[in-house]
Amino acid sequence: MNEASRFTNPDGVLSAEADLFLKDALSEFNAKQDLLIERWGWDRCLEWSFDIRTAGLSVHIKDLGQLQAEGFLIGTYCRSDGSFEWAWNNPRYDAFATCRSVKVRELGARLQLSYLEAGMVPAPGHDYVSYLGAVAVKATDSAGLFWSDEGDVQALIVVDKIRAVRH
Repeated sequence: MNEASRFTNPDGVLSAEADLFLKDALSEFNAKQDLLIERWGWDRCLEWSFDIRTAGLSVHIKDLGQLQAEGFLIGTYCRSDGSFEWAWNNPRYDAFATCRSVKVRELGARLQLSYLEAGMVPAPGHDYVSYLGAVAVKATDSAGLFWSDEGDVQALIVVDKIRAVRH
C-alpha cells in the first residue's frame, strides 16, 4: 500500500482516515479474494459472460460448474497504454451500470484521494490495478472482485450474491 499511496499522492500526505481506510481495504480485499478462490474456485474460471444491463455475471468454473453473481462494472484497465478508467467516467454506460463506481468517486472526494475522483488514471501494472480494485471492493461493501484478465482491455467487476447454478 505504501507504494500505491506514494504513486498516487505526490506530496505523500494522507489523512489518518484515508490511511486507515486504505490499510483496511487491502486487508479485507485479500481475505475476500481468498474466500472466492477457496469456496467458489474463482481462480479456475474457464469462461464468463456479463450483462451490464441486468448486473448479471455468469462464470463457468473448472470442476465446479456454473456460478451466477450480481456484478457491477467498476472500471476498465487498458494494458497497452497503462490506463485505468472508472466506469462512471465512460459515457457508454448508464447510471445503473455505473452506480457502484460512483461510490468510489464519492469516497475519493471525502478522503481527498484524487485518483478515485479522476475519470482516468495512470495504471503502471497489475498490482496497481489490484489496489484500485481493493479500494472499490471496500468502498462498495462487495463480496469481492472479478477481473477479466484477458485481452488488452480488462473489466473489473465487483460481485455479490454468488450462487451455484444447478443443472
